Amino acid sequence: MIFVDGEFWHGYNWVEKKDKIKSNRSFWIPKIERNIQRDEENNALLREMGCTVLRFFSFSFLFLLFLLPFFWLLLRVSFELSHRHR
Repeated sequence: MIFVDGEFWHGYNWVEKKDKIKSNRSFWIPKIERNIQRDEENNALLREMGCTVLRFFSFSFLFLLFLLPFFWLLLRVSFELSHRHR
């Protein structure tokens, strides 16, 4: 599974960025921290199901496009290996 997350919504560099939120802090801080927690929970569930989880922030999306063929190969090999042992 490949996820491309928005930096603000998913807490990129959260320790530093958290203090820079100036408006509606009582809403945004719990909201983003819950998003971070949910991402971790979902990652764990997907891994338990045998999925490979790759997460990127949107600023690295162009970099991801260059690496996409490599990831496709990695996922394909992982899929084939996981189905061989069944």
